[in-house]
Amino acid sequence: MKKWTLREFGDSIEQRYHEEIAQKLPAYEIIWSNLICNNGSNHLVEIPGFPEDGKAHRKSFSEHQYTIVESVLCLDQVIVDFDALSAKGPMDHILDLQNLLMAFHGHIGRIYNNVEQLVYTFNRLTNNIKSDIPFEEVSANPIVRGALESLAKYYYLRHIMLHGKKIPIGINKHGELVIPILRTEKNSPEGWDKNMNWDDVDKVVPLRKYFIEISLDLPIAVNKILYQISEALFRFNREKNLEMPAPDLARKKQFESQSTGMQSLTNTSRKNVIGQPMENVSNKPNFNTSGSTDASH
Repeated sequence: MKKWTLREFGDSIEQRYHEEIAQKLPAYEIIWSNLICNNGSNHLVEIPGFPEDGKAHRKSFSEHQYTIVESVLCLDQVIVDFDALSAKGPMDHILDLQNLLMAFHGHIGRIYNNVEQLVYTFNRLTNNIKSDIPFEEVSANPIVRGALESLAKYYYLRHIMLHGKKIPIGINKHGELVIPILRTEKNSPEGWDKNMNWDDVDKVVPLRKYFIEISLDLPIAVNKILYQISEALFRFNREKNLEMPAPDLARKKQFESQSTGMQSLTNTSRKNVIGQPMENVSNKPNFNTSGSTDASH
């Protein structure tokens, strides 16, 4: 029986970057293939018997998880853009450099906030559904708690960058752009913080090294959380006797549903509900549960 894979059945982003996702967040596909999937029109696959009172949480969970993986990929894209900028002479394009710094740290914050919401939403998904068996909250898992704590230091970096003054940028003897080693906790005696002056810099780190270390280390912490969620998901599916239908069956059902809908259109007016000709809305973007849009559907 064919299995659900991002490479074959993900949306356009998931298919294009399936190797990067497998490397950075391998637990993402485990959860995706057992809880989310793609019915062929970038919407969740219907799971037979899935509790009605959990469907809204399932949808919300899928959107938070997709947002996380998108921002993890964007961290790497910032490094690609930084390398291209370095080849031009970054000090001659200082505003472009500042935009990259803001984007990088914006994605750090986005990851942290969505991870928190992901854990919270999964707790609601498993605990709000009526059950005779109390389900342990994922947030109580010590591995999850530890991973969230490790993510907090990255979030503080984001706090310095986005809510403080411009950080000083220099060039070392090797010609590399450098920034101060930043504080990772509010009361830490080490590192530069947003309340300090530019002349207060003690130690520096090459900016490219800074980008790379975070882009490698942060997903490790996130993946620990995703893996614990996947383990809890397996237990939840066993308790509720839930199973994702095979890709061929799920997509056949979606195709038949679309065909029925198209047949009904041939028997009605060529006007939609707000009176626009159908020709004018045929390319309307499809806003879907994964967070991406695709005007081709």
